Amino acid sequence: MPTTAPGIHRGLAGVVVDTTGISTVIQETNSLTYRGYPVQDLAAQRSFEEVAYLLWHGDSRVPIMQAALDALVARSADPRTARLAALHAALREAMLERKGIHPNLDYPAGLAYHLMGFGTPVFTPVFVMSRITGWTAHITEQLAHNSLIRPLACYDGPGQRPVPGLSPSTA
Repeated sequence: MPTTAPGIHRGLAGVVVDTTGISTVIQETNSLTYRGYPVQDLAAQRSFEEVAYLLWHGDSRVPIMQAALDALVARSADPRTARLAALHAALREAMLERKGIHPNLDYPAGLAYHLMGFGTPVFTPVFVMSRITGWTAHITEQLAHNSLIRPLACYDGPGQRPVPGLSPSTA
């Protein structure tokens, strides 16, 4: 009885595409991210086990930050804090259940910043301050090896702006 070989389909005709919480194609930079990390960085700097962990569990730093947030919530006597934390947890679980998206490190950090008294306008500067040492290390390593480790990017946004509500002496 003769069998027919499966046909070869060229191109993407008939390929089903959907959204995913695991990877993102960024057309403007012709790049791909996996759980928010550029795939070039993962391939060059991470082990198979680390990348597999991202697939199953998301960012490995999140549980540590979540524990710190939980400690802040537990120390608060304000009932609004408990309600806010419950809403925060429900949103995290809904995103995981409905979209398969694990939170990144900044999700628990945002509520922690709020509970520590930081105003929303300083969340981004705090984020930057926490990463400046790592960014500096990458630049130093790139200069030492005379090669780029990360794709080149050029900031073309607005110049330095004041933080609302802060005077230059308190910033």
